Amino acid sequence: MMAPKDNGQYYEDCVDGYDDAKYVNQVLNPNQSPKPACLVIDLEHSADLDYIAVVSAENKGSKNFAERKGTPKFISRSISQGELLPPHYIFSQMPKLDGQSYKLHISCTDSTYEAYNKAVDEGSQSSSKPAATRFTHQLFHDAESTFWVISWFLARSAPNDYEMENKPNPELQLFVNGMEAHYPSNNTTDPRASFSTMLEAWKQILHPRLVDVAPMLSEMHKYILPEWGYRLELNKEYPEHAHEALMRLLLREIVRIEDDKTKDVVFAPLGTRNLLE
Repeated sequence: MMAPKDNGQYYEDCVDGYDDAKYVNQVLNPNQSPKPACLVIDLEHSADLDYIAVVSAENKGSKNFAERKGTPKFISRSISQGELLPPHYIFSQMPKLDGQSYKLHISCTDSTYEAYNKAVDEGSQSSSKPAATRFTHQLFHDAESTFWVISWFLARSAPNDYEMENKPNPELQLFVNGMEAHYPSNNTTDPRASFSTMLEAWKQILHPRLVDVAPMLSEMHKYILPEWGYRLELNKEYPEHAHEALMRLLLREIVRIEDDKTKDVVFAPLGTRNLLE
């Protein structure tokens, strides 16, 4: 979360609990003053210039880079294709919390915890046929984009004492190549569709010192995998359900690291990990 640096009233409201959004340090310790901090990643112009040059040369009617904004490669799959995904996957349940993570969560959002659980877990898929369900941008698409950013960041990350790897495994190679090859289009297959959600796959993708976050990524991946656009009632009543799911999993991970400081890995400068270049 971010707040105006010189806006004293905003900080006072945060301390008194008047705002709905909480800074993570206030969730971990309600007595702390808010200290907004944010990792800003500019993805708005991440166009593939080489790809655009080829397309422009082959199709005189296409727009060149000077006339368009780049579309982030982390865009959700259905938005990338411009249509609903096939209803191939079973909907996930809302991730559950226990222990300290549960206590911290309900201290901020006591009235919505069980409501989200019931809405996601007990709700049914829309009776509408997939073809009759209207495609539109929804908040769960933004949550999926967040997942792709998190997963790519962690796949590229390594500890400070990092040593170059020389034998990448198949899962890492599939993930890296798929992410790098993806280009938003409804005419090509999205390579991310072939990524496995299984825990073992994520353990192989991550640096060996970061495998402890594999369960979080696996659960996030399973949640964003199905086409939530078919759950019309859920998206109407609880449009932020995917954000809620990711937030719970992140909070669980933060508490795990807070409880065991040996799990707190100091990252080497971004981009140092060998990604099959």
